[in-house]
Amino acid sequence: MVRISLSTLAETPATWQGNVSNFTTREFLIVDDFEDYNDFEPDRRFDTWIDGFGVATNGSQIGSDIPPFAEQNIVHGGKQSMALHYDNTGGAAYSEAERTFAAPQNWTEHGIKTLSLWFSGAADNVAGQMYVKVNGSKVTYDGDASNLTHEVWQAWNIELALFGVNLQSVTKLSIGIDGNGVSGTLYFDDIRLYPLREPEADLIGN
Repeated sequence: MVRISLSTLAETPATWQGNVSNFTTREFLIVDDFEDYNDFEPDRRFDTWIDGFGVATNGSQIGSDIPPFAEQNIVHGGKQSMALHYDNTGGAAYSEAERTFAAPQNWTEHGIKTLSLWFSGAADNVAGQMYVKVNGSKVTYDGDASNLTHEVWQAWNIELALFGVNLQSVTKLSIGIDGNGVSGTLYFDDIRLYPLREPEADLIGN
């Protein structure tokens, strides 16, 4: 307990020594950590991340067909991740899910340089070419395609300059898989922005 006398309160300015508080700040900004979605409209993840439902050329599906729609077993951080099922067969040329931001985002603030996302694959995946789009501009995954079959969480760090778009007004973010005849499931979590991050694929177990 800190005891304060009336004479101390009368001082100008009134100052006194108290307990020391400690706090930490994040070194990143969150784009999507998939924690705020639930099983009810409009907060289901496929209400925000638009997949290929009803689009013959887009073979993607976000989450499961029945609740819980979110992936709650295979996660990198928190309690939920996003499962992206891809199936580039039967006429689908690609599999892609796209998020449109309600208000344009400025991805140049605070010295931001890197977009980082964590992904995990499945052993029976037929690996294709993973990519990310920002405002429609595509950057392809530069790691080994076999990484999409590994059941561990891997970080993909992308220099934002590679997209070549106006990063002061980001309105769309897409994640997808190219490749004829490929299919499988990828899990995504903790999409973040960093001032600087080395482009290496860190691995952690599920």
